[in-house]
Amino acid sequence: MSEISELERRITSALDRIARDVDVLAARPMAAAEDGSEDVAEPAGEGGDSAVLQQQLEDERVVSAQLEERVKSLRAKLDGKDAEAELAMSDLKSALADMDAAMQALKKTSAQLRESNEALRQANAAGVADVEAINTALAVELDALKAERQVEAAEGGAILAAMEPLIARAEVTEEKEGV
Repeated sequence: MSEISELERRITSALDRIARDVDVLAARPMAAAEDGSEDVAEPAGEGGDSAVLQQQLEDERVVSAQLEERVKSLRAKLDGKDAEAELAMSDLKSALADMDAAMQALKKTSAQLRESNEALRQANAAGVADVEAINTALAVELDALKAERQVEAAEGGAILAAMEPLIARAEVTEEKEGV
């Protein structure tokens, strides 16, 4: 980002020099017309030549065009990085949403398991063996285990989504270094 700022500063400086030189060149014909002289190529008191100033002006225009192209390429590169960051952020948000859904399911199943266990404790305290309560408790416990696995899978997905951009960046760096 500081590179872009530096290039913009250089372009602005070059354009200021161009504008100043153009003003000098534009003032020469007017000064010559006011004096009545025919020689407008070189103003009095300046050691420069019109051709030299024209060449400097052209050189500044070339430099300015090069700097503008460089700024454009850096901005395009920055926009590409922004797009990559947005994509990575989208992947992370998706993974976190999956993990949140799995956590909500786990909370719901855990609440059902607590209720089922409470019913079993009450039946046991009353000395009644309730087969239906035992089946319900086992089914809820199985659902809780499934929900826990979903949470673990969602956590793994979130970790993978966070690691993929880092791995891709490391691979690009290795390719550039020729490792």
